[in-house]
Amino acid sequence: LRLKNADSFILAATFALTVLFDLIIGVATGLLLAFVFFIRRMSEATRIHNQETHPVLAKREDPSVSMYAIEGPLFFGSIDSLESSLLE
Repeated sequence: LRLKNADSFILAATFALTVLFDLIIGVATGLLLAFVFFIRRMSEATRIHNQETHPVLAKREDPSVSMYAIEGPLFFGSIDSLESSLLE
């Protein structure tokens, strides 16, 4: 069984907290950690590319119009990377 480092950490923390404290505390903490690592992983997976060579842009009348291609999940966790890419 091969696990990523984050998954191994979540498993160990959930197990330790369940043994040391209570099942409810262990499972709740495990779910919270899994949620945090999921949000972090998904926010890093979003990529944004400027589409300056797209044929539609050749016909534009306003040079301030831009086109971007967004690859990956787009949700509240990826807004910071989206905003920084658009402002570059």
